[in-house]
Amino acid sequence: MIPPVYSLLSTPAVTALVGTRIWQDEADAQPAGDYIVWSLLTAVPENNLSQLPPGDKCSISVDVFAETEQRRQKITQAARAAIEAHGYVLNLQSLGRETDTRLWRMSFDADLFYHR
Repeated sequence: MIPPVYSLLSTPAVTALVGTRIWQDEADAQPAGDYIVWSLLTAVPENNLSQLPPGDKCSISVDVFAETEQRRQKITQAARAAIEAHGYVLNLQSLGRETDTRLWRMSFDADLFYHR
């Protein structure tokens, strides 16, 4: 199962900062302004012996790109709060500035649990 990360991130706090600039796996060629890219890292079924798996644990990565460090911090806080309403954030990584775009980048991984 692919979790509905776009809809999870589409909270008023996040969309106030990035609008609809939220993509899976890869951003548009040259997005204008700040944006978010998320990826599905793994989707593991909750296997058991008596029936089909009742749900899945999905691990995702969320990458925030922003023109300033302050904007990166605000967007990361909003995205983290949006995801934590539905799962667990496992780590945060400050990845500095992208060489080609000069945008500031922050990444975090999270686990989401879904019942089928």
